[in-house]
Amino acid sequence: MSWAFARRAELPALRGLLCEREWECASLTGRLLAGGKYALPASGSARLALRGENGRPRQVLYMTKSGLVIPYFPGLPAADAREAQAARGIFRSAWGKLSILVGLKTYVQTFTAWLGMDPLVSVDYYLMASAGFPQELPRAGAFPLEIRRAKAADLPAILPLQEAYEKEEILFRDEDYSASKTRSELKLNLKTQLVYLGFYAGRLIAKGATNARGFTCDQIGGVYTLPDFRGRGIARLLMRRLLWHIFADGKTACLFVKKHNLPALRLYGGLGFRIAENYRISYF
Repeated sequence: MSWAFARRAELPALRGLLCEREWECASLTGRLLAGGKYALPASGSARLALRGENGRPRQVLYMTKSGLVIPYFPGLPAADAREAQAARGIFRSAWGKLSILVGLKTYVQTFTAWLGMDPLVSVDYYLMASAGFPQELPRAGAFPLEIRRAKAADLPAILPLQEAYEKEEILFRDEDYSASKTRSELKLNLKTQLVYLGFYAGRLIAKGATNARGFTCDQIGGVYTLPDFRGRGIARLLMRRLLWHIFADGKTACLFVKKHNLPALRLYGGLGFRIAENYRISYF
């Protein structure tokens, strides 16, 4: 069976496929949940394509009108000319626009080869997954940090911290920062994601959040501490609180971290995460 756009009747089987190893595809599954309900994306903004075998979906391709593409290809099909042609066809019949390609490194490489397109730049990460519900979350340290979940009214206070995070960790040039885009995304995240804040003497100095909430696994992202307060265990305290919430919901957690970020790797390793896969984001 070749590629075809997903139908509502295929949702139960699709959910089964995605939940088998959801830590690999939380970026995708989080986009299929709205208000706790599982549904196909609105066709005017995103399309979901499936490649099946014996009547069951085996590979998934999520494509948005803005050019975000997330491939999920467990059990990669043979990389032959027919498969490449079929993938190009379903991609072009959506919008044919590619700005950012996100997923496991092997999946990103395969889809890039099928399209015959070279990215402007690719950033490689380790995908890390929690080893399971910990028996006991460690107690907080001596640092006088107030930690609480963010509210909608916190938006103005979070914006400078979010700007600093994006310029340090995401953007290639400071001039690419868009205050309006960040404000809009943060406003939505405060409604749909778990966002936790850390305050010292009333000053907001750290944050941590989910950036995708799946069926059984939440993906963590945007963990950031102001430079003057690093090295004091603040991110660890914030992560413990965030993980407590995730685990209390009966889920596991995953995240991806740049391979050269040794402090972050030590932090997450100490919280029970293991390196599970290689992850890549390619920009076109």
